[in-house]
Amino acid sequence: MFYDDMYGSHYGSPRPRSSMATAALVCGVLSLCGTFCLYFAIPIAALGILFSYFAKGQDFITDAKARSAMWLCIVGLIIAVVLTVVSMVNMFSYTGNTQINPYYEQYFEQYFNGAA
Repeated sequence: MFYDDMYGSHYGSPRPRSSMATAALVCGVLSLCGTFCLYFAIPIAALGILFSYFAKGQDFITDAKARSAMWLCIVGLIIAVVLTVVSMVNMFSYTGNTQINPYYEQYFEQYFNGAA
């Protein structure tokens, strides 16, 4: 005789593991690791957020793995967007700088024989 037959099942069946939650967790870790590869982290974090949203399934209960994956993806996305904005501002602030133009001209003279 089994234990469940003798005393009744009090706990119910365990939830099946969600492959979407695992994929979201992998995307979350990759988005955090790839935050300095700006164009890599943003789409991976977006995919991770979608995967963690789809991991809910039909019972509308999000397991801990999907919730942690969602937070990892959100943090990775925020860091990647902030770094992208900072790098863009940095890049455009130096293009109009007249003090750095002689260095550019010297670089082009040295490596490209004046083809600027």
